[in-house]
Amino acid sequence: DTEGNEKSASVKVTVKKASTTTGGNDGTTSGGGPSIIAPGHTGAVTTPNTNTNYKPDFQDLDSVEWARTAINGLAMRGMISGRDQYTFDPNANITRAEYCQILMGAINALNAKGESTFSDVPSTAWYYNAVSVASQLGIVSGYGDGNFGPNDLITRQDMALMTYKTAKIMNKSLEPVNAEITFEDSHEISDYAFEAVMTLQKAGIINGMTDTTFEPHSNATRAQSAKVIFDTFVDAQ
Repeated sequence: DTEGNEKSASVKVTVKKASTTTGGNDGTTSGGGPSIIAPGHTGAVTTPNTNTNYKPDFQDLDSVEWARTAINGLAMRGMISGRDQYTFDPNANITRAEYCQILMGAINALNAKGESTFSDVPSTAWYYNAVSVASQLGIVSGYGDGNFGPNDLITRQDMALMTYKTAKIMNKSLEPVNAEITFEDSHEISDYAFEAVMTLQKAGIINGMTDTTFEPHSNATRAQSAKVIFDTFVDAQ
């Protein structure tokens, strides 16, 4: 406490184990830890997929062929899962907490210990560990008003920034493989995210929504998130 006296407390946690093959939530890490909770299922916990013979069988990926390998690759590693066995819902948006959870799972950091100072990230939240670790690593800093906004949909520029910062910490190569694109809406990219967006674009990790626009304030989708994380932390291994 504030007077320097040590205090202790105990917490009893009950976890209900769910199927390891059909999924139903947004992902977890193969090393353990809490899972991503699909919208409407906050509070549920699933176990990571430990079945090495598991093969994803999502039937709704035709519209995101460019992300199929990434989605299936993360699913096979237990880092992300579908709404159910056959539905991934690739064009649905993803929250800041969900993206942070998958990102920390991709670098095997979900079992690390952290402490969050965000007023809207309670210690009982399923995303607490991911957000707190990301905060201590300097990957996330919230909105500046003491809030993280875990249930807010993540923007494309914030997805890029969180990924960029994590890659730098993990010493992942972000060498240019593409020429820099001057997006028509580049002036709309916030100053704090500009370097991240352009670095990932030149590294071939993130593209524009069209050949000429990036749409930094549009919300990222589940397919986009899977592709960015897979290409940065899995495919490059």
